[in-house]
Amino acid sequence: MWDAKHLACAPSSLILAKHLCAPYCGVICLREIEHLKYIDVTWNHESSVYPIRLVSEVGADNFEIRKLEFFSDGTVGIATSNQSSKTTLLGTDVVPSIEEINSDPLFFAKVITQQEFDKLWEIHVVNGI
Repeated sequence: MWDAKHLACAPSSLILAKHLCAPYCGVICLREIEHLKYIDVTWNHESSVYPIRLVSEVGADNFEIRKLEFFSDGTVGIATSNQSSKTTLLGTDVVPSIEEINSDPLFFAKVITQQEFDKLWEIHVVNGI
């Protein structure tokens, strides 16, 4: 069903659309777009097994919708509701606030724009395929 309440998906956002509104119409609801947030977290550690940077698109319910994980060897893992690479998966818990993340000295989190996230997504997912 298409009407003024909905916005068609951009090609790189098809997974997002399925996650948010697929049961209804298969497109992104405008009310959901207003509540998306984007975070960029640096994780300071010495292990090559875990990512050193996590960049997430977070929905109104505070669960991850899309995620990029950057590893010290230069590889990047991705995750969506129906796609993943390497060991990267969407979190199963609510994403903590920036303040809560930053209360742990091993992490530094900041808010980024949708454009910053989409640029990274395009570089590492759309063009990386």
